[in-house]
Amino acid sequence: AEQLITLQGHLLKYPVKVEADGKVGPLPEHECFPDVGGKILGAPTSLPDTLTM
Repeated sequence: AEQLITLQGHLLKYPVKVEADGKVGPLPEHECFPDVGGKILGAPTSLPDTLTM
């Protein structure tokens, strides 16, 4: 980040938006986490759910 901000706690808002019809998507201009670069919504995988939960 360009500017450090002192947090009041340890919880941050998750960068997703939920529309009235229930569709979930990343916030505009926030498709990836800024610190680690992973996609907010994840990505398709061939791994079974038992390995990824």
